[in-house]
Amino acid sequence: MSYPGYGTTLSNDPTAILASAHGYVVINVTIKAGEGVIEKGTLLGIETATAKYVIYDDAAIDGSAVAVAIIADKVDATSVDQLVAAYIKGVFQQSKLTGYDAAALVDLNGRVVGPVGGAATDIIVV
Repeated sequence: MSYPGYGTTLSNDPTAILASAHGYVVINVTIKAGEGVIEKGTLLGIETATAKYVIYDDAAIDGSAVAVAIIADKVDATSVDQLVAAYIKGVFQQSKLTGYDAAALVDLNGRVVGPVGGAATDIIVV
């Protein structure tokens, strides 16, 4: 018997998108089959018809126009649903996020922090 997501993780450093190792919250989500290979840091929405997570698209009308999470690790959901970890809260490097836009920041109740200790210029908190 096979289980969605078992053995399909394609990388092993999910923290690379985080700007802080403190205060983040991770949940397990089901990525809908057909989404293809999704890179860590990609913003996700929920498709209304299936209640499965898909790549966030601000212009979509299927429910995925609302960003709700950030995928924690690269996964291949080309042919089968995949169970994967996703962040719903944390401090992230904006430049490491895929699909990030101003609307997604609002959806995630986030804010841009800016430079932190002079080391980063693109920190966001959600």
